[in-house]
Amino acid sequence: MKGYNNINLLKRMIDMQEVFKQAYKPGMSIEWIFHNVIYPRFKISRKTFYKWVNYPAASELKRKLNDTSNSKNTTQQTTMEFPKQ
Repeated sequence: MKGYNNINLLKRMIDMQEVFKQAYKPGMSIEWIFHNVIYPRFKISRKTFYKWVNYPAASELKRKLNDTSNSKNTTQQTTMEFPKQ
C-alpha cells in the first residue's frame, strides 16, 4: 500500500471552489463571501481560503486518479512462475 495521498483534500477544495463560484457576483466583496458563505460551511482560515481559490484542484485530482489507476493496473499484471518438478 502506498503512503498518504490528498484526494479527499482536493475534493474538498473543489467543493469550496464551486460554492465560491455560485456565490460570487460582480462587484461583491470576496471578504463578505468568505465570512458569510465559505467560513460557516468549511471552517477554514482566510489564508487557506485564498490558497484554495487559486489552486488547480480539479486538474490535480484528475492527474492523481489517473496515476493511481495506472499503478493498480501494473501491480495486478505481475505473475510468478514456479519451476516444474
